[in-house]
Parts: sequence; structure tokens; C-alpha cells
Amino acid sequence: MYICVCHALSESDITAAIDTGEKCEKDVFAAFGVRPECGQCVQKICQMMNRMKEGDAASCYDRDKPPSCSERSPSLKEGA
Repeated sequence: MYICVCHALSESDITAAIDTGEKCEKDVFAAFGVRPECGQCVQKICQMMNRMKEGDAASCYDRDKPPSCSERSPSLKEGA
């Protein structure tokens, strides 16, 4: 099943990226060399990360406007 229709990223693609240690949805997109387009998949990716990381994913949010990766992971700001 496709999770990101804009970039044809399947559930198995996203799962593989999470398994390799991607910490937030921005990292998942970067692993494929893309950026989110319409944004419809971001919450689903967060849910997948949360499920796979047993509720400890850095990327999950409960608001209409999700914080950026660097807002959730201060160490990512240093590398920017």
C-alpha cells in the first residue's frame, strides 16, 4: 500500500527507512531524496514510527500543524 502517493513510497519503503534509524518524518523523506509535497502522508508516517518504536518516536504530534524535525530534535539544529 502506498503511504506517500506524491513520491510513490510504500508502507514497506517507509518501514525500511524507520528500521534503519530515521528519527522523524523529515529524515524518512530525506532517506529517499524527497521532501513532502501535499503533506497527507506525514501523520501516517508518524503513526508508523510511533507503532514501530513502541510509542517513543520523536516525530509524532497531536496538533494540526506539526513542529519541524529540528524543533523536536535539538541535535538536528546543530547540523543544519
